[in-house]
Amino acid sequence: MSDPSKVGYRKPPKEHQFKKGRSGNPRGRPPKQKPENPCEADILRKISAETAIVNGKEMTKLELWLRVLEKKALQGDLRAMKLLEEKLQKAGIDGGKPERQGVLVVPGMMEPEEWAKQAEKNQAKYREHLPDN
Repeated sequence: MSDPSKVGYRKPPKEHQFKKGRSGNPRGRPPKQKPENPCEADILRKISAETAIVNGKEMTKLELWLRVLEKKALQGDLRAMKLLEEKLQKAGIDGGKPERQGVLVVPGMMEPEEWAKQAEKNQAKYREHLPDN
């Protein structure tokens, strides 16, 4: 059998072994150091979290920026519309974009054969541009 007092690889002397009930790292991991120069994203987070009072109503600056963007979009600013739509899509919100709509114009009453003949004639011009199958 092995001698408990034997010292060697992976067998430190008794006085240098961890004591029972005591951590091997009593002070723990040191806290992460914050960078001296904050990055742009940190500054934007800090600024957007600040509050502002507009017309007696308190809101974050981020909310204020989005409301200004919405106002510009409603006034017809195409860049603001596009940016607002991108932000809504990124947030997973349907921007209220209407589905395609159209109008079907029916030229009076026709017999089915006459309707089929006219439809064939109207579609023929589009079929000319299609490749042969």
